[in-house]
Amino acid sequence: MLHLPWVKDMDVDVWTLRDLNFSNSVVLLRVDINSPIDPTTGVILNDYRIRSHVDTISYLSANDAKVVILAHQSRPGKDDFTTLEEHAQILAKYVGHIEYVDEICSSRVIEKIKTMKPGEIMLLENIRMNSEEMMLENSPVEKQKKALFVRRLSSVASYYVNDAFAVSHRLQPSVTAFPYLMPSAAGFLMERELVNLTRVLRESEGPRVAILGGAKIDDSIRIVERLLVECNYERIITGGLVSVLFLYANGLKLGRANIETLAKNSSDLQRVFETAKGLLERYRDRILLPNDVAVNKNGIRHEISLEKADVIEEPIMDIGFNTIFMYKDEVRRAKVVLVNGPMGAYESPLFAFGTYEIFNALAKLNAFKVAGGGHTVSVIEQLRLNRFFDHISTGGGAMINFIAGKELPGISALIDSKKKFSSMKGNVV
Repeated sequence: MLHLPWVKDMDVDVWTLRDLNFSNSVVLLRVDINSPIDPTTGVILNDYRIRSHVDTISYLSANDAKVVILAHQSRPGKDDFTTLEEHAQILAKYVGHIEYVDEICSSRVIEKIKTMKPGEIMLLENIRMNSEEMMLENSPVEKQKKALFVRRLSSVASYYVNDAFAVSHRLQPSVTAFPYLMPSAAGFLMERELVNLTRVLRESEGPRVAILGGAKIDDSIRIVERLLVECNYERIITGGLVSVLFLYANGLKLGRANIETLAKNSSDLQRVFETAKGLLERYRDRILLPNDVAVNKNGIRHEISLEKADVIEEPIMDIGFNTIFMYKDEVRRAKVVLVNGPMGAYESPLFAFGTYEIFNALAKLNAFKVAGGGHTVSVIEQLRLNRFFDHISTGGGAMINFIAGKELPGISALIDSKKKFSSMKGNVV
């Protein structure tokens, strides 16, 4: 069993794969194999998320479970919304034969599941092609349990496993309905996510440093607040738009272009501005801000010292060289590091310097290091630094919500499932 502190008045207390006897039983396995797809060819560009579930699938199959996989690719209306046929082909390279079925809950699917043999693996069609999955998002669980695909699949299954941490912040039937209908457990990837993200929050050995960049300023403000107020982090290092927000709150005058960029990336700029200002008033000695920045001046990287600047008119695109040296010196002493978001617009070679320098410095650091967020993972893979991090989270929004102390419906459902079914004989090994 997995028992970890989570948020105030709530612990993560869930079954893991080692706790339940899956032999000769149909197991519904929710994974997240949502992958980047080339818009021109339709080919999957990176199979990282597919590979991340191999341990769980292999374990269930080796323990004679009849594995029925539920997964999604993108959302209806998006260019990369497609079938899971190629996903199945890639997954089969890692776990052996997989039967891909281009339906979700038809009579044909149900009959196929009934005739499965122990150890066999089946991947159903993109679950978001089922209208109930999307229409019942954020509906009460009692209503989700009545969805036709939930009722049909649960009628032939004995267990449910959630290995999809990356969608566990979503209240969708495939994530939150099944745990209330059958004994449910966390898969190996889910377990690793929960253990490592809890450790990065609770580890007592310091200094503990969070490096927060990127453009999601609303989310980052929530993380900063929790890390400083509840987790007592020694340092918050800011980059990207997060640093622009804090510089603005600290009194730096910004031109129209920078303010418009902040506003475009926030649901309520005035609110996050006031929150950032309040955090600086209380924790100024623990929040590290750039002392110089790089801007885009007529297509050229131009460095500006903030001590001498009156107004920053041009778009801020990266941290400056002096800030890079300052940040690298700061992280050198860290024992725990959480990184979420790049230091600047790393997609442009002119403004990738800050991000690449900080990430390469982290690779050399002897510390417990956790990274997350789509752009963060992209940089780590570009630089081939995966092996230098103790944990790379597959979750974007889910990781942010977990770190910020928000409840994740998918995790809560697993907690409730253990409470509901723990008294039933025959479930636990």
